[in-house]
Amino acid sequence: MLSYTSKHVSTLSKDDSDLSSHGATTVRWGRYLPTIAQLPTELFTSVLHLALPCVDLTSCQEAYTSRLYMRALYIIRRASRHWQDVVDGTLSFWTVVLSTLPPHVNNATILRSATLPLTVVYEYSSERNIHGHPSSRAFYRSIAHTRARWSALILDISGDGDMPEYLADPAPLLQTVIVRSSSREELDIEPLEMLGGQTENLRYVAISVASIRWKMGLFTQLKALHLTSIRQNLTVSHVVDFARASPSLEELSIGGALELAASRISPLIITLLHLKSIELECSDIRATEYILQHIRAPSCIKFAVYIGEEDEHDVSRFVHETLKPFQDILRRIHIENGASEMAVKTWEFDWRSRTEGDGDRGFTIKIETYFPMGIHWVEEVLQREGGVQVRFYYGAALNNAIMRDIAMMRCATSVVVGAQWAGRLDQFFQLLCQPLSPDTHVPPLPNLRAFSIPSTGWVLQDLLDMVQLRRTIFSEGRVEQPPLRINIRVDMWDRKLGLPTIPDLVNLTKIKGVEGVEGVRFLGPPEGQDGMIGVVWNEEASAPTWGQ
Repeated sequence: MLSYTSKHVSTLSKDDSDLSSHGATTVRWGRYLPTIAQLPTELFTSVLHLALPCVDLTSCQEAYTSRLYMRALYIIRRASRHWQDVVDGTLSFWTVVLSTLPPHVNNATILRSATLPLTVVYEYSSERNIHGHPSSRAFYRSIAHTRARWSALILDISGDGDMPEYLADPAPLLQTVIVRSSSREELDIEPLEMLGGQTENLRYVAISVASIRWKMGLFTQLKALHLTSIRQNLTVSHVVDFARASPSLEELSIGGALELAASRISPLIITLLHLKSIELECSDIRATEYILQHIRAPSCIKFAVYIGEEDEHDVSRFVHETLKPFQDILRRIHIENGASEMAVKTWEFDWRSRTEGDGDRGFTIKIETYFPMGIHWVEEVLQREGGVQVRFYYGAALNNAIMRDIAMMRCATSVVVGAQWAGRLDQFFQLLCQPLSPDTHVPPLPNLRAFSIPSTGWVLQDLLDMVQLRRTIFSEGRVEQPPLRINIRVDMWDRKLGLPTIPDLVNLTKIKGVEGVEGVRFLGPPEGQDGMIGVVWNEEASAPTWGQ
């Protein structure tokens, strides 16, 4: 194993480091260096490959990870003359050409890589590049002679004027194309024929705000397709055609002002067995509908749909009909992640998974239209599967109908009330202690296990009355009551204002003694926990005690 420490220095001998003006690093090696140096060259090279950081081409951090890679490579080659000879003589180390590196570093990479494929990364900067590449066009001129060797092209540019130089001509080895533009203005160039029409080798395509001549058959055999912020000429039929021609597609992300299909023929459904991720954010709900009507993804683990302001009838049809084939995916992700959250807002519907599990697994359904029927839809999707957290935001429409619909949710196990509702918590106390039916004593939110409220705007007696009445409902209805944990959040601004944060001990003891109450916890902001005093329950002594 390698052992070293490093520090930045201002200058280095130029014949000793090509990164001297780019913030190089000196290295002091530990006692393991002689042993590693004695390894066979092939094995030693493999060890160095493992030690180098990965150049991530799919995370929006391509330029950053490329810089890390090149910096680590130059650190390693400075360890000794032998290490430098190994690094310089191994073609596979030299694969990244980056616009923010000095020209002589890129020239060295091109020479040392011989004929191997290259990853080309242009990173836009609003300031003049200190290495003499003030524009994407200037950078292109310095590397144009290597075009036949490009295997990956990542462009982060300020507009579209220089795109043709990179994208118009064929590049036979190119498999990855990522194009982003910081411009949000209408494109002012003619749509270009991508790679001269020779796109059959592409496997990963991510294009945002680019002027491309979209056509049927443009992409085939793709692994990933990300077309976002598209405003010209792309139709939903193109997207479906690209998906149909790519049976091994794993990622699909589409967004922007897509043109609708000319006819509404019965969809021919495509089953994409390898599709893991779907993300759709089209400006017209009909475009999103068209795409989802044509595809099925039984292996999908990441599903996100964003809908703008639409008629409530269209939204209802969309969630109950278009999303119906994907309900099993949402339910499976909810179960595997262990929880999801439904936000109660007046301006939108927002239901998303919580990512306690795999960070790559999740779902989001966001509709920028007030959609109260979404409460029933969540119940329908989950089929009484628990684990939903209902979060009340400022401005939530708490009319009787909405409160009753929420009270009937069997899938809700947690309720979180935002700090903006301080002073109006009586509505939430009533939500939890009024039976749904005076005849049958049906308890509200029968599977509730956590209730989180701000620390101000109410008195502890109200909370005591609520838990006592709630216990009575369960007893009279002969329904088993799940243990309820009450979380009281002490917000930072409450403490700065000098508001009381310690409730009276008598009522706190009574609340703890109510059957069905698992406990009361005081939660403070992470930056304000030190020195916070509160009342905690001593289980051994069965009595409240002061604690920190």
